[in-house]
Amino acid sequence: MAERWGLKRHELQIPTQKLPALLRQSAWLNDEPLVHSNDPHLLAIAEYAKASVTVLLSGEGGDELLGGYVRYRPLRHSLLLNLARPLFPRFSSIFNLSGRLRKLAQFLALGSNDDFVLFNACEVLPEAAQRHKNDGTPLFPFREEVLAEARALYPGEYMRQAMYSDQHTFLCSILDRNDRMTMGASIECRVPFLDYRLVETLAALPSVELFRGPGGKPLLRSYARPRLPAEVLRHRKWGFGVPWGRYLRSVPELRDQVRNLPRLSFIKEGPFQQERLKTLISEFLLGADQHEALVKQLLMIAIWHQVSFKKQYTAIREVRAS
Repeated sequence: MAERWGLKRHELQIPTQKLPALLRQSAWLNDEPLVHSNDPHLLAIAEYAKASVTVLLSGEGGDELLGGYVRYRPLRHSLLLNLARPLFPRFSSIFNLSGRLRKLAQFLALGSNDDFVLFNACEVLPEAAQRHKNDGTPLFPFREEVLAEARALYPGEYMRQAMYSDQHTFLCSILDRNDRMTMGASIECRVPFLDYRLVETLAALPSVELFRGPGGKPLLRSYARPRLPAEVLRHRKWGFGVPWGRYLRSVPELRDQVRNLPRLSFIKEGPFQQERLKTLISEFLLGADQHEALVKQLLMIAIWHQVSFKKQYTAIREVRAS
């Protein structure tokens, strides 16, 4: 892209030893226990960019408006999901599925396409969390209210329902996170995909027009074709992923914090069964990737609790000094 448009290319590398301090600073800026994984990296990018520009542009909203998330795609084929639902979870246990196939099996195990939509943006699904808890089944009244609106707007279109639900839940927290990380570095970030005229136009488009063509976000690919190199247009979707499983096992400070989670007072007072939680963490540290999402979320909530309630404000000075 830089070569195509004659741009100056920038590359930022974050040493792993700086991650704990960046986690504390991003948790302090969030002001609530948001767990979006790449908050420290967005903060680092914003601080890096501040020296060169006054405004950043970000693509938030593009996936929710144009159907870009890979997790949406099975919902376009509801009849196939209904046929696969009794079989796929069994295949998962027999063949030890991993990655997206394992996640698909977990979604199918929820029992209905409505639940597939309701929890589509979740990393930790209710059943997975429930195995380690003492209390009853959680309720999600706001999400269910949004889903009811989505059903009324897009009856029988589960993918559009998931997109609508994300626009009113998941995207809201993404935008809040984005604003706090960039403003935490005193730089403005704008989201052109969320111009209200674009939002309204795309929401009103029939699905056959919105999804016409190959690959994810075909409408956007078609529009951008004259402007992007062919290599970019052909490339698979590449999200802003962070290898937290590796970091939480290999960075000594983070590994120690993970190991200490069951001993924290607010975890002890919470709904988790202590012995099961200890077993889960031990298995994760030994390489059980299926526990990564829950361990990562508990750790980041613990870090937020640490900086918010124990007044460990030195994290901000620590990052800036380094």
